[in-house]
Amino acid sequence: MSDIVNVGFTVREYDRKTWLAISELLASGGSGSKFQDLLDEIQPAAGDLFDDFFEEFEPEEFFAEDYQVSNNQFLLALMGGPDGESLGKAIEDIFSKLPIDNLTISIGTDSADD
Repeated sequence: MSDIVNVGFTVREYDRKTWLAISELLASGGSGSKFQDLLDEIQPAAGDLFDDFFEEFEPEEFFAEDYQVSNNQFLLALMGGPDGESLGKAIEDIFSKLPIDNLTISIGTDSADD
């Protein structure tokens, strides 16, 4: 069974397009340097926050199963593997340093594995 890490947050209006590109990248299985470059567009050196993260979590394994957008509110459903708690904590630590509001993190399970 795989954990799903649901990450909800609200973005600034002028960052919406970049967050949409980030969400689409993660949903298509991409991450790594392209992901970090997009974060740098939101806040200088924001991508560097993921340097240590990618030493613990492989970029190839960091992706979104799905995402939802409503106005400036985003919800990313990140694949957490068997230890979603660790991923959730790491994401919370990093996202709390980004210019977003209303950050929520919750752990669920992939119903397809039930």
